[in-house]
Amino acid sequence: MQKALFHILFLPIFIWALPSFAQSDSTWHSSFYIEAGGAGGITSLNIEHYSFEKESINIGARFGLGTSRLRNFQDEFQPDYYVPFGLFTEIKVIKKRPNPLLIYFGAGLIYASTVQVNDEFEPQRVIKLNSYFQAGATYIISNRLLLRLSYSPIISRGYSFNHWAALSIGRTF
Repeated sequence: MQKALFHILFLPIFIWALPSFAQSDSTWHSSFYIEAGGAGGITSLNIEHYSFEKESINIGARFGLGTSRLRNFQDEFQPDYYVPFGLFTEIKVIKKRPNPLLIYFGAGLIYASTVQVNDEFEPQRVIKLNSYFQAGATYIISNRLLLRLSYSPIISRGYSFNHWAALSIGRTF
């Protein structure tokens, strides 16, 4: 089941991102970054690809894989993992060529697989689909290094509202 889910979720994103590797100009069309906090839990690896690019606006899709705990309450290896995916928009505020500053807005869903205690005090994996929003600022250094600081509220099933900050560092290509 987990292998099938991996192929269903990851393979289309990587196939979709492949044309970005063949670009001949010096601007970026995709980003790969590590994020602390945010929609992917404590730490996540993410890829973004721009589908629509104009002079001062970019629109694209995001996909990631994150985790928050590696061990359950019985100290057994059973990691919680999160798969955030969604859409985003970046608006260039400062258009200085090699170092633009962009305002970032995004929203999407999080496939969350966590281990919780059941009625018999045994670990039980629980799968939920949560929503997230993200707003922040992105700064690109020398057309390659991405730095982002953002706020990411997460709406869990059951209508609980969690506040997360996120710090992202990565590379554009």
